[in-house]
Amino acid sequence: MYAAFSPEVKRLVAVSRIEAGMDTNAVYIAWGQPDEILESGNEHGEYSTWVYRGGFLEETRYWVGRNYPHLEHDYEPRSYVRAEIVFFNDRVQSWRTLPQPAY
Repeated sequence: MYAAFSPEVKRLVAVSRIEAGMDTNAVYIAWGQPDEILESGNEHGEYSTWVYRGGFLEETRYWVGRNYPHLEHDYEPRSYVRAEIVFFNDRVQSWRTLPQPAY
């Protein structure tokens, strides 16, 4: 697939960039397999939304001990939507990246 891309698309894929008009193959090579694919459509065509998730550890602090109280902490894994790409008829219509939430 990569060999069939235009020089511009090859350049974008090489630096993991997405632009409107790219096909699903170029996006897959640039960003990898999405975590989720949502399908929809209307009288104009078919839409797919590729969802990429990210993760981080959220710290929780709490006091323990009755006679000698001290502060403990745990880390809980959290996930969030890191990026979404909307395809219309297998071409990128729009995309966006989202920041990691500040918990």
